[in-house]
Amino acid sequence: MFGKHMSNFEEEAKLLIKSGGGIQLQKEEELYSVLKKFMLSPDLRQKAGEAAAETVRQHRGQSYEI
Repeated sequence: MFGKHMSNFEEEAKLLIKSGGGIQLQKEEELYSVLKKFMLSPDLRQKAGEAAAETVRQHRGQSYEI
């Protein structure tokens, strides 16, 4: 979960969102409903966590390739 100001991590945020491992909030009011969804759904938490971990694994070390 992250906010809308991701200029320093724009590509990473896009990758996480695409994989289902990240959620970008546009307004602070969204935080409660998103947290509630995650708290009430162990399956959703599990899937998002696995997707985020896999995204990180797939892209680990890419900053050194530049």
